[in-house]
Amino acid sequence: MRPVLRGIEDVDWASMEHAYGDASDVPELLRGLASDDPEERETALDGMYGAVHHQGDVYDCTVASLPFLFALLLEPAVRDRGTVLALMCSIAGDTVPDPEEIWTDFEDEAEHEAWVAHYVTASETVRGRSAELFALLGDPDPELRAVVPGALVRLHADAGRVLEALRARLAEEPDAEVLRALVTALADLGVRHGGETAEGAGDCLVRVAHEARPRPELLLATLTGLARCAPALLPPRAVEWVKEAMREAREVPPDAPASPDTSPSPGAPEPARPRTDTMVSYLRELRAEHRAALDADEAVELLRRLQTALTDRTDARLELLVDQLRSPSVRQRRAAMRQAGILLSGWRLPSEEPVALIAGQTMGDDARSAAEALSELTFLHPLAHGVADTIAAAVEAYRPRGDVAAFEPKHEELYDRAVDALAAQGDPRAVPELALRLGREAPPYDLAERLRPLAPHSAPLGPVLLKRLSRLRPGAHWRRARFLDALAVPAPPEGLPVAGAYAAAEDVPTRLAAFRLLARYGPEAAGHAEGVRAWATADMDRYRALQAATALWRITGEDDLDRVRRVLDAALREGRPQERVRAVETAGLLGRHAAPLLPLLRERLADDDHRTSAALALWRVQGDAEETARLLVEQWRRHAFRLPDIAACLAELGPAAAPAVPLARAELARARRHGNNDAAGNTRHHVDLDEALRHDCRRVLAANGE
Repeated sequence: MRPVLRGIEDVDWASMEHAYGDASDVPELLRGLASDDPEERETALDGMYGAVHHQGDVYDCTVASLPFLFALLLEPAVRDRGTVLALMCSIAGDTVPDPEEIWTDFEDEAEHEAWVAHYVTASETVRGRSAELFALLGDPDPELRAVVPGALVRLHADAGRVLEALRARLAEEPDAEVLRALVTALADLGVRHGGETAEGAGDCLVRVAHEARPRPELLLATLTGLARCAPALLPPRAVEWVKEAMREAREVPPDAPASPDTSPSPGAPEPARPRTDTMVSYLRELRAEHRAALDADEAVELLRRLQTALTDRTDARLELLVDQLRSPSVRQRRAAMRQAGILLSGWRLPSEEPVALIAGQTMGDDARSAAEALSELTFLHPLAHGVADTIAAAVEAYRPRGDVAAFEPKHEELYDRAVDALAAQGDPRAVPELALRLGREAPPYDLAERLRPLAPHSAPLGPVLLKRLSRLRPGAHWRRARFLDALAVPAPPEGLPVAGAYAAAEDVPTRLAAFRLLARYGPEAAGHAEGVRAWATADMDRYRALQAATALWRITGEDDLDRVRRVLDAALREGRPQERVRAVETAGLLGRHAAPLLPLLRERLADDDHRTSAALALWRVQGDAEETARLLVEQWRRHAFRLPDIAACLAELGPAAAPAVPLARAELARARRHGNNDAAGNTRHHVDLDEALRHDCRRVLAANGE
């Protein structure tokens, strides 16, 4: 045993627990972390994460292990100390834990408090000794030096001292990876503390940015940090610098020797790590594969982070994306397409040029680029009408010649994506292609949604859907329901008796889908109403009764008005929240015929979750434009996710919507699309909803003289 772990046998580990029982094996795990054998160290680290800190949990043995982890961290002869520090940071948590927010499922109060105490004690222990990390900023081990800056930002309370220490280290650090870690830590420090700390961190980053121009990785990381913590300090020529950096990154051959700033720091070389059967090893290999896919310089990934950090600086983002979409580098173009999809679906920007550049990637030698382009054009379908011919050409290029089994393997996915992109635009050229697809594959979960844009042209799909429906095995209830819902799009005359037959099905998914299909036929389905009528009763399961009542109203109308109102009355009085919402919406379909339900609808105005739906229903039922405008203006400010519905109703009110004019004007001035709260990640927003919202806002303004 290394002397560094002296005293480990004095701890009563067997009296403690971790995720898999008593903690008597923790000393062996700690010894493994101190081993000279890299395989043993990796196995021990995996055990620490898997048992002692299982899924982020903190046990009594986790707390007891902290003094020994600190001893390992501070012993220069121990290898992989960066992983030890990362483990300790995870145990301490990103912030000081709030006991009120630590969830447990203990019913006993004492057990709950004991569990919470482990988290608090662990955090206090690590943070209480965090000053010892300052001495490690200049440690000979570059892997440890790369972890220390972020750890200090997370753990040390004196932001001023951390800022000065990181600033001083910047001037001395020779390793490229550690420099980037310092830059990221400075940005995190500024974001975490704001104010003077953010200004100080921003000043450091500005100096680094000017010095880093010959080094693309460091420049991109630094500009990303500036955009996060001090965006006002971004250099005026930052966009040009980024373009230069991306050009330089793609001009460096993959096997080029490391530039001086990327040479390893002095220190004993670490032998190649063996592959171990651990999660730690798997994640390490995954990160290595990711780096290889991005090239060693990681320029593409760094630019993605910069795009995210720039948020609403959309002019700069769009300029960078257009430049990247024109890049001779396949990888850069491919990454730019995804970022363009995120930007154009989330922000209201000129889209013609980037969409055309994306469409230009739909055919070529790189199948991954073509697949990426077609996916993004599907997301951006309201903006892609100008490239419909290009998409149709891709469909033609990837379509099988002859039998549907004659697909070239690399073309099948591309054909499907091209058809999806064309169908999303409602282009009639997609109809025969969808018929071909429906003949060879299981229906997607959202088949009806995919067909809906093609509704005016969908008649040829009726026979295909009916044929597939007839071939389903008896137990395929959910698949049958999907075909019935899809059949409601073309609603061919020969589908009516099929819907009537399935309305008597024993399984609920098929029966309810048949009801929805019969509702699509409306009064033509009156001869099949009896089966629907039997389910539209107040003593039936309310969810099913509401679906049946909605269908019955569309089929028989006033003939079954009393029955439908009884179902709605029961749901409005006694239903669960989602059932009350459905009842409110169905009452709106009844219009003035739902007048006896007005008191119950007004009660729903008192429920914040239902108020928007209730206001919309009240307009349909009683037609009071002034009251509706007042209610919807109030809801505009409270329920932003319902804005498309609210604006559509206000647009119907004409001059009575005058109170909404300032709101409509402000909405049209917003840079972000509907639903975009700038959540980081691979998020696409519903461009069609936003386009409809903007259209209705303009209608509100036009009706009121603007």
